[in-house]
Amino acid sequence: MSAALADWLQVALTPGIGPVGFLKLIRHFGDATCAVGARAGQLEPLIGKAAARALQQRAAQPAVEAALTGPRGMAATC
Repeated sequence: MSAALADWLQVALTPGIGPVGFLKLIRHFGDATCAVGARAGQLEPLIGKAAARALQQRAAQPAVEAALTGPRGMAATC
């Protein structure tokens, strides 16, 4: 599993971020890894307090793991 891919999925799948928030984060931080590692004070002006908290708490982790594994828990290899 690529850590960078997991970070992109984390940003894309976090509740409350949505497509506009996703673009704001990527434009501001340059990539998903930097966005995931940002402090709350850096995130909140871009996506709001609730979405910033959700991103920092990795609320989308179950969805990220599901996206990174294929059917029956097999890792995707494409």
